[in-house]
Amino acid sequence: MKIVFVGRYNHEKGLKYLIEAASKLKKDQFYLIGYGPLEDELKKLAEGMENVHFLGAIRHDLLIKKLKEYDLFIYPSLTEGLGFSVIEFCHLGKPAIVTSVGGLPETIGYGKGGIIIPPRDPKAIVTAINKLRNVKLRRKLGYQAKKFVDKEFNKGYWILKFKKLVGENILYIDISEKVDYLRPQLKIIKENTKTCYIITKGKIRNRVLYMCKVFFEGFYILTKNKEMDIISCRTDYLAPPAIVLGKIFKRKIYGELFTFPIEYERIRGTSRIKRWLLERFLRIFTPRFDAVIVCSKALLKEARSYGAKKIFYLPYWLDF
Repeated sequence: MKIVFVGRYNHEKGLKYLIEAASKLKKDQFYLIGYGPLEDELKKLAEGMENVHFLGAIRHDLLIKKLKEYDLFIYPSLTEGLGFSVIEFCHLGKPAIVTSVGGLPETIGYGKGGIIIPPRDPKAIVTAINKLRNVKLRRKLGYQAKKFVDKEFNKGYWILKFKKLVGENILYIDISEKVDYLRPQLKIIKENTKTCYIITKGKIRNRVLYMCKVFFEGFYILTKNKEMDIISCRTDYLAPPAIVLGKIFKRKIYGELFTFPIEYERIRGTSRIKRWLLERFLRIFTPRFDAVIVCSKALLKEARSYGAKKIFYLPYWLDF
């Protein structure tokens, strides 16, 4: 079978467990689409394995077409807000194997459109793949997967909800260096709003400097746009400048929560002190947003735990 993963090459995606499973399934071909800090390490881990292929970054519109070539999607994440690429694959009428973390079980209808496995378990990956060698089972799960995601994650429906929520003029603050090929929500926002300014991180690594950049760029943009709401794509270190701008200009300010911040930092190996500070930070600033937008039902509880006074479930960025 041809098995595909799409996402960043980082610790949170659990790719070393996928490669370990691939070493025991030599007849199957594994294709990893993406990029990230662990690329060299993962390639070294897969050295000599002819059934593991690293395809690098693929532009999103081309990616959707390419996904049709594969039999099965796998997402072995250790933590995940939702898993957009899983949904896009399921939309093609094909099943997926996902771990039982965060919002991933939601993407396949809690088992209707694939198999849910525990994280950090190469044996479970092997067992699930072997089970899905059955063509009839793959077709059945694929049919159910498409039926589920087309109903629950309908692009047009969520765009209408998004526009009703935040209007048609948006200042969007992002952490990516550019409009990421794996994150089509920015493209969708641009296409469905009258005015959209996006502040991205660029080459700034220092968080304090980035907060200053957000504030001064945001101040300039909001001065020239009298009706513009603000969306901060993170509720942690982007919160202070976004909230201050909202108060100064009397605009609505929304925080996006699309990962589990503390869990994410734990898996990355961040120190306990830094995680403690991050948690304090979230508890201080989250309640100051007019509302927090979450991309999965699993994150509703997370947002509540930080004291969000209003929460919107809105996976509006799906591109199909």
